[in-house]
Amino acid sequence: MQEYKKRNDRLEVQLRNVQGQLSVRKHEHANKELILNEEVKALKQDVDQLRQENSKLVGENATLAGHTNTSQKIHILQKLKEENNNLRCENYHLKENVKTMTLKLEQQVGSNKELQLKYSCLLYTSPSPRDLSTSRMPSSACKKKKKKK
Repeated sequence: MQEYKKRNDRLEVQLRNVQGQLSVRKHEHANKELILNEEVKALKQDVDQLRQENSKLVGENATLAGHTNTSQKIHILQKLKEENNNLRCENYHLKENVKTMTLKLEQQVGSNKELQLKYSCLLYTSPSPRDLSTSRMPSSACKKKKKKK
């Protein structure tokens, strides 16, 4: 019987130790729960403030963009698309004008070259054996070329 009493005493001591540890952990858990609850409240307040700020900024953005409802947005986008298409057409026509003017200019430059070749034709003479130090071009041809320009 004494064995049972000793064993019972040991078990009671162990039970008290476990109960003490349990009460300490309950207390720690309660403190952590309070801290977490305070953090949750603070975060909820932050979320509410951010939502209010977001809605305020959305309103300011709509005001700055010049429209506050979706039908106005659609109307503005349609105008922008029309203007963009008109600018594309104008750009295309301007490019075509540049092409035609370039062709005309090339034709005029070509005809000017033909005229230059026609009127500035030079007579080529081979050097005579007695005059190797002089130019191959006769002096009269040089004078005519200068006069034609």
